[in-house]
Amino acid sequence: MGTGYTRNDTANNIADGNIINASDLDGEFDAVQSAFDASTGHTHDGTAGEGAPIETIGPSQDVVATASVLRPKTDNTVDLGTTSLEYKDLFLDGTAHIDTLDVDENASITGTLGVTGTTTLGTANITTGTITTADINGGNIDGTIIGATTAAAITGTTITGTSFVTSGDMTFGDNDKAIFGAGSDLQIYHDGSDSYIQELNSTGGNNLHIQGANILLEDPDGNQFIKLTDNGTGGSVVIKHNATTVFTTTSTGISVTGNATFADNGKAIFGAGSDLQIYHNGTHSYIQDTGVGNLRIDGADIQLRDISTGNLYFLGQQSSGEARLYHSGSNKL
Repeated sequence: MGTGYTRNDTANNIADGNIINASDLDGEFDAVQSAFDASTGHTHDGTAGEGAPIETIGPSQDVVATASVLRPKTDNTVDLGTTSLEYKDLFLDGTAHIDTLDVDENASITGTLGVTGTTTLGTANITTGTITTADINGGNIDGTIIGATTAAAITGTTITGTSFVTSGDMTFGDNDKAIFGAGSDLQIYHDGSDSYIQELNSTGGNNLHIQGANILLEDPDGNQFIKLTDNGTGGSVVIKHNATTVFTTTSTGISVTGNATFADNGKAIFGAGSDLQIYHNGTHSYIQDTGVGNLRIDGADIQLRDISTGNLYFLGQQSSGEARLYHSGSNKL
């Protein structure tokens, strides 16, 4: 608390009709000077000799200062600083309520920034830190609209992460590839005409595995071409033609429904040494045993016939033990 002004002329010499000495005036002026001294002078704190507190200042008493509030007399009329005359630092221990915030230089936030309205960023570079949750309903990324009714591609941008989850389609253009592996070994793509699933390991030491309990190869309408069925150790293979099964693997070999057709000189070969061969060379048909064993034709009755007339050439009968030769359908021997 400062020193308030107390009248020095206690004898009341400075009054009408009294003799005023120089000491009276000197003492009074000294008291006035002391009251307005820069360090100990008048404070207007409301105590005796100090005068009432000064709560309004300015040419039109524009600013009001109370014990707890420093405010303008009229809402939205007084600026704090100017564009050329700025305050240095602002320290607040509480909440700042600002209608519009315009930060024209760097800003550092060490605590939590909560935004309930709209934040418009001209250029935003997030160099460190983590965005825990972000709900982006609009805007652009590299010119791509976010939240548009029609999906748009993000061009020229690489998305890197430990996983990627989507609830919609992922679309690749012609010759754009889904690539897997450190050496880009597995590639899936469409070249504009055909579709490819490729294992491109140059050493040839790796396999393309397609795994599943049941694997179906189908046409676009769901009709099966090939069905692979698991029985725990690798099961059967079924091949169909026009929805009809024509080839099936079994525990002992294969089962063929219908004909097995070989081209000219294409052979059905049997035996570890390819000893038995059945084929047609374009002119003649052959049943050959090319090994050291015998060619045996076994049956209860064995008949050799002319394909055109059905006439017998040879007849062997188990019941009678006979072997007969025929000429033009007549028994000769």
